[in-house]
Amino acid sequence: MFQRLAANTAPLRRKAPNVAFLDRNSRLWFPWLPARPNAPVSTNVSVKVNYLGQSSTRYPVNVVGVAPAIFQGAVLNQSGSLNTAENPAAVGSVVVFWMTGEGQTNPLGLTGRITEINNSSTGPLTPQPLITPTVTIGGQAAKVHFYGEAPDLVSGILQINVEVPAGLPAGSWPLVVSFGPISSQGGITVAVQ
Repeated sequence: MFQRLAANTAPLRRKAPNVAFLDRNSRLWFPWLPARPNAPVSTNVSVKVNYLGQSSTRYPVNVVGVAPAIFQGAVLNQSGSLNTAENPAAVGSVVVFWMTGEGQTNPLGLTGRITEINNSSTGPLTPQPLITPTVTIGGQAAKVHFYGEAPDLVSGILQINVEVPAGLPAGSWPLVVSFGPISSQGGITVAVQ
């Protein structure tokens, strides 16, 4: 049922739906490819799904550079334990969480590729978003210790390690990641002791 396409890639289902991104002139458009000089660039495309000989109607979508979304229930304390109201993080400790929607990375991310650690002395440890994220916990700036594609996970999953800001009282506080003016969804919290 699953197959590996190449070394260090995630398995793909056989007979998976084919998803086509089409610009307004019905030309096939690949939003994950880097911009090329003189290539048409569009932020308004339509999506059409083909599966087992059937085709959907075209649905218009707006392509954006970033759309940050933190994975719910995936905040870990410095000890590696799950951050919960019963197991809060200490002020000044580091919490780790994962998200997606960070946009293009440098070096370029590849769909389905497993992220490896860069052991050379040049470049980032793992691919990093082109836009540096800022993080707040309870509305206070949190010092970012690491941000980059999560090692050993599929490209497109960003790991961020941040320090819980000093002065936060005990409680559950909103965790927000921003890339420029665009912020992550609400409802994700960090429990602080």
